[in-house]
Amino acid sequence: MQSPPAVTPPPVNTESLVPVPVQRQVQYVPYAVPASVPARESGLPVAVRTMGIVALSLTLIGLIPCLGWVNYANFAFCFVVFVLAIVAIASARSDAARTSAILGLVMTLIADFVGVFRLILGGGCL
Repeated sequence: MQSPPAVTPPPVNTESLVPVPVQRQVQYVPYAVPASVPARESGLPVAVRTMGIVALSLTLIGLIPCLGWVNYANFAFCFVVFVLAIVAIASARSDAARTSAILGLVMTLIADFVGVFRLILGGGCL
């Protein structure tokens, strides 16, 4: 018996071959926060904005005749809000939080200037 003839493979076209990319190993970090979870903001900028609204409201009450004494209490309140606003602006992580804190700071400064002007006109602040 005769053995069958050896089969030769067809020639390979090396131009059509695509190189396989080398896969890299990724190290697992067990306590990493996923990128899809946003960082949680503090509520300080929102609190400063709210206190700025309260300071403006107290100033408007102080504009009523015989209620100018409210402006004296409002000055102490505005000082506390001013300090908190500076802290909130410095520690804000996002532009929205920073804008909210700046808005509260501006409202507080407006309340202070209007209150001082009212007291100067009334003779209560020299």
